[in-house]
Order: sequence, then C-alpha cells, then structure tokens
Amino acid sequence: MFQIHTETTAPAASKPFLEQAKKNLGMIPNLERVMAESPALLEGYVHLWELFDTTSLSPIERQVVYQTANFENQCEYCVPWHTKLSQIAGMAPNDTEALRQGTDLEDPKLESLRRFTRSLILNRGKIAEAELAAFLRQAIRLSRCLKLF
Repeated sequence: MFQIHTETTAPAASKPFLEQAKKNLGMIPNLERVMAESPALLEGYVHLWELFDTTSLSPIERQVVYQTANFENQCEYCVPWHTKLSQIAGMAPNDTEALRQGTDLEDPKLESLRRFTRSLILNRGKIAEAELAAFLRQAIRLSRCLKLF
C-alpha cells in the first residue's frame, strides 16, 4: 500500500512540489500526495502539468486531451478529478459527460481534438496520415470560420 503524504509527512524534497500542486489546483490531489514518496517523480509530474498549461490549447481543450486519455486508459481516479477540472474550465455539461462516456462531443472543434487524441493513444503515437490531414483540415476550417465573427 502506498502512503498518502501530507504536507507534514512528505520528504523534504517533495514539499515545494506539493505546495506548487496546491497553488496550481487549489488543493493537493491524492495522486500528488502518493507521488511525494519520490521527489523526482513528483517534480517531473508538476513540471509537466505546468508545461501543458503553456501550450496554445485552451483550458477546455486541455481537459479534452486529459479526459480522452483518462477514458482510454480506464483511469477510475482520473476521470472524476478531470470532470471537476472540466467544470471549472467552463466546459459544457453535455461535453463533460460525453468525455466521461467516451462518446462524441457536440462542439466540432473539440470532437476533432478528441478523435485525434484518441487515435494517438490507441496507435501509440503513430497517427495515420489521413487522420492527421483530417484533423488539420478541421482545425483550419474552424479557425477560418471564427475569423468571420
């Protein structure tokens, strides 16, 4: 059984990263509390989380990626947590539920991202050229449509 650390019981080298997780998320999830046993693991996880936040993806789009991965990997812990984060990000309730069930999203742009992410996961990063082209066409088409408004 893994120990679920607190800010008091964590190894000294993990404490700054628990504090950073709390700053990033408003609380320290149990996953990070368990990772605190290995300061290097927790450090890497916190930094990767922060790096993903610097991408051009919006908070809702990032949750589509996370939730798609959570669903495909059958992570019973991650799906509820990212449901909460999806709600905080302002995702439509129907899309939040669709991600929980692994079904199509109502928003075409988000659905394109979900399908692309799912394909990357299922094919271990080896996306078929046709799928990549379809994803890029959808992204370009939607960006042109948005410029009209």
